[in-house]
Amino acid sequence: MSQIARRSVIAGLATVALATPRRAAAQSAAGYPVRPIRMIVPFPAGGAADITMRLVGPKMADALGQPLVIENRAGANGSIGATAVARADPDGHTLLFAPREVFSVNQSLQTKPGYDAAKDLAPVGIATEGPYVLIAHPSLGVKSMAEFLALARTKELTYASFGIGSMGHLNPEALAQHAGIKLLHVPYRGGAAALQAVVGGEVGFSISTPPNAQGFVTDGKVVALAIGAAKRMALMPDVPTLVELGLPADVLVPAAFAMAAPAATPIPIITRLNAELNRALAAVDVVEILAKTGLVAVGGSPDTMAKAVASDIARFGDLIRSLRIKPE
Repeated sequence: MSQIARRSVIAGLATVALATPRRAAAQSAAGYPVRPIRMIVPFPAGGAADITMRLVGPKMADALGQPLVIENRAGANGSIGATAVARADPDGHTLLFAPREVFSVNQSLQTKPGYDAAKDLAPVGIATEGPYVLIAHPSLGVKSMAEFLALARTKELTYASFGIGSMGHLNPEALAQHAGIKLLHVPYRGGAAALQAVVGGEVGFSISTPPNAQGFVTDGKVVALAIGAAKRMALMPDVPTLVELGLPADVLVPAAFAMAAPAATPIPIITRLNAELNRALAAVDVVEILAKTGLVAVGGSPDTMAKAVASDIARFGDLIRSLRIKPE
């Protein structure tokens, strides 16, 4: 065999080798899904991520022709569930639905989270997001954001968070950096406990979701000072937005919930999942129910989610380092 012929054969074999996994991926996507889909929510049942998925999950299951089974696998700020998905077979039958912290904060907060969100997970799409409202106990004697900041410049105020590294921790600290004030962080186990701490006067303030805080605001047990949203919410029409008050809207980063798959999942499967997620989010009844929970449907492409995750990793990584929060 001549040297030219040998090169031709080798090139042909290389082409076949490269084409085989692509062909296999295409074939695996053709009949997808072939069995029930396991959707891991890495937090206990009843939270915003769990509620969102139990709302859109049945619609996705109907369209995909297979049951979508939600598995709540809590622990380590979502890392246990995220690691399980990262290590699962990349065939689209094990997925992750989690808040933005799982895709960004854990990488900087934990020494060994067990997964790398940017490398081990493939974005499917952002599902929903919802703003936080800053609430204060009446004992502070403030009725506006201006009064709150003025008071915070005279003494150190205490605030309750949902735990170290949560949005309830990082958002107030971002506000403190922007406003040039100092705050004392008091972590609690979850948003409900943090809210009760403000209601009971154990701490001066916190952030909460509007639906959870609304009743306490109405009863006068807490004062709503500002919402981290682009426009006012129907749930709290009298509460101004940060933008109205001359503050950056992203000082209080909203809660966001997104779907992902193991990194090597074939693109056709990702595309199908993204299409069904967007279709479910656009349903009229879904939009109406979400509004009552303080969430809005986002949707969009996997690429949009990938860019958002990259931005979050940089933003929260810088904030965690500046606050000198030690990885757990």
